[in-house]
Amino acid sequence: MHADDPPETTVLTALDANPTLHVSELAERVGGDPRLVDQVCHELEVDGCVRSRTAGLYSITAKGERRLRTLITTR
Repeated sequence: MHADDPPETTVLTALDANPTLHVSELAERVGGDPRLVDQVCHELEVDGCVRSRTAGLYSITAKGERRLRTLITTR
């Protein structure tokens, strides 16, 4: 994951650019361990910011898009 950004920002940014990604592809894009990325995605899902699809696929929700905008503007 990018050292300067919190994991949630990195994951949400990747999902914002690529609407649906498998956790392994998402981990590759953000440069993180798949288990850590899956954990971050699960936490974001509990918060309603991402949606878990079948077989490890994740997508960003409208709430996730709003949260990402907030995170980016408060850097």
